[in-house]
Amino acid sequence: MSTSTISRHLHEYGYKNVLLQSTYILTSDEKERRVQWVKKHKNDDFNNTIFTDESLFQLFRNTVRQWTKNPDKEFKCLSKDRQKLHV
Repeated sequence: MSTSTISRHLHEYGYKNVLLQSTYILTSDEKERRVQWVKKHKNDDFNNTIFTDESLFQLFRNTVRQWTKNPDKEFKCLSKDRQKLHV
């Protein structure tokens, strides 16, 4: 059986071949700590604060695709140890 035949049959059954959306893995504790920090600092004066940004760069092309019926509801988890560059 060829890959195009398999792809056609999966498509007929309602599957889509997609590169899933990426999301970061946060534990419930990490989410709660973020919410508490925001509540604590929501009225702070940030006029004298220097903000920095971290940009993530992908070193190797990720072409791993997946067959799914719900591409909008499925996410690919990202590792915290990705390559970072402060800009």
